[in-house]
Amino acid sequence: MNADEKSLNRLCRRMPALSPALLRGTPLSRRISAFAKTSCKLPLTQTLIFFLLLTASSNLFALMNIEAYTGYAFGGKIPGLASTDSVTGMNFGLRYDYLYRFDYFDAGAGGYFQYTPMSYKLDDRKYALTKFSVGIDTFARLNYPNIDIHPYVRYGIAVFDKAETSLIDSSNVAVTKVEEFKFKAYYLGAGFSYPIVPMPVIEVHAFIEYLYDVSLIEKNSELREHKINIGILMAI
Repeated sequence: MNADEKSLNRLCRRMPALSPALLRGTPLSRRISAFAKTSCKLPLTQTLIFFLLLTASSNLFALMNIEAYTGYAFGGKIPGLASTDSVTGMNFGLRYDYLYRFDYFDAGAGGYFQYTPMSYKLDDRKYALTKFSVGIDTFARLNYPNIDIHPYVRYGIAVFDKAETSLIDSSNVAVTKVEEFKFKAYYLGAGFSYPIVPMPVIEVHAFIEYLYDVSLIEKNSELREHKINIGILMAI
């Protein structure tokens, strides 16, 4: 038996005396306190193992939150656009977040992909504008027991954002200009989800949300728009 196995055996012999403070349902503050008092008496290897056991026995654990959605982008404004006109179009996206569950709310952080084909008219000319965006997504969602509606707030920032602008002439020939940006686009918003498929392991929710989206289509040309999305999320 090597040194690590001996250390683990000694750690396991100490666990029965600590287990009542680590049972699921015990307040997290008491579990952390028990960990702090015990870890100072243990070598580093044992402390790391004990911390993993503590995390596994608490309500704070990681899930994968996966979302697919579609929606409508409207009210978009760019420089030179008349007040009566706006940039409008569809919106499609995917998100994947690591989900951490606390007593009364969930918190998530991960990534997103978004594709938004839109159009607008400027100076009696028709333009097609397509946005591709990949970035970081974060959210916080209330999760009270026995309440099925879960409101949340959300924020995201684009690591990579591409805008393709095409001028459509009378013969429907497109002249396309492509611009690429990094960390120049973001969104923020709020929504709520509702469980639709009760399952013991996988949670399936429908959700609806509003996003306020800010990005660039050219170096000095900013697009500000509103988005309403509906979608399905799974927490695995």
